Amino acid sequence: MALATHTNTFHKLSIFDVRVEASKLATELTIPGIPHKNDIEHLKFDPSGEYLAIGRSDNIVQIVDTRMGVILHTLHHGKSISTKPPDEQYGITAMEWVVGWHGYGVRLLTGGEDGEWLMINTP
Repeated sequence: MALATHTNTFHKLSIFDVRVEASKLATELTIPGIPHKNDIEHLKFDPSGEYLAIGRSDNIVQIVDTRMGVILHTLHHGKSISTKPPDEQYGITAMEWVVGWHGYGVRLLTGGEDGEWLMINTP
């Protein structure tokens, strides 16, 4: 299970191992580069539970290695085509891990308020 929280100065990601009877904090990290006004909109584990995709309101997707607690990739969608003010935009609106699509193994499909979708190869 993943939980994203934020304070006035930083965003924090806590990952818990719920496969064991007494769930415990497995990984905790500060997520760099997210301005305070932006939010984390989506969290999505890959099928193995080794990677976690973070979809942000500023049209950025980050992929975290949950075993090492490090951000492996930061990917940018295009500029939003929304006519809403920036503080009312949603950025990344959907994410889904796709297995075996055209023989590529596991990939991440993301959709954003920019009207684009991206298919991302995973580590």
